[in-house]
Amino acid sequence: MSHAAYDPRCRISVDDTIWCLRDVALHAKESIFENGFLRFWKDLHEDYGAQVQFNIYYEDLDTGWTIAEMPDRFRAEWQACSEWLRLTFHARADRPNAPYASADYATVDRDMRMVTEQIVRFAGESSLSSMTTIHWGAATREGCRALRDNGIDALAGYFEIHDGKPYVAYYHDVERTAYIGSRDMWRDDEAGLLFVKLDLVLNLITLSDVIPRLEEISRRADESEVLELMIHEQFFYPRYCSYQPDAAQKVVEAARWARERGYRWAFYEEWRAEY
Repeated sequence: MSHAAYDPRCRISVDDTIWCLRDVALHAKESIFENGFLRFWKDLHEDYGAQVQFNIYYEDLDTGWTIAEMPDRFRAEWQACSEWLRLTFHARADRPNAPYASADYATVDRDMRMVTEQIVRFAGESSLSSMTTIHWGAATREGCRALRDNGIDALAGYFEIHDGKPYVAYYHDVERTAYIGSRDMWRDDEAGLLFVKLDLVLNLITLSDVIPRLEEISRRADESEVLELMIHEQFFYPRYCSYQPDAAQKVVEAARWARERGYRWAFYEEWRAEY
């Protein structure tokens, strides 16, 4: 989907976010940016103008820590950064996989409320986003309605076909998944939701592939206007079993390319009225 005036814009999101929040809660004294992970994103914003969204969990299953334990003493700082740093619901926790693939309205509604209430408490309402990616990108139509009723009106996903089945595509069938996957976005008017394709998941590719993949995307007329980049938090941490030492460099390479190619950083809220 595109409008008359071509407007290349991009956003980056970070899924599975919770470890940096726990570290801030336990160790930060004066600023959230005493945490190295958050400081990386602040530097990226200052160097390249990047806007980043964290899709967060309620609970860290490894420790039992929850965002209900997040202090509110940094609330003003979160709010001051909300023009380039946003937070929103991802899932209750990292496990089980695909937790909302068959979940009813009440389950999704409960979990989203739990996370959203805490974000508002410790980071302020201005830090919220009305777009998210649900953990594993799988949810029932009823579950997506619960998200819509809680202020989400856009959902990002892979919209790919794996082994003949939709993958990270919410409730869509094979035909609709393939269609969305071939363009920037598609609106389900009945559900009142916009589905946006994630163009590049950086932890799924090598550093040497970042620029070639971005160049390839830029040549696709129906997919290049809205550039959605994504990475998962855990790949930045040496303690993670699949740690990627070059995770940060992948992000920097993508941000640099986006700036050089004339993309402007824009949260969904800045352009959703067009659709």
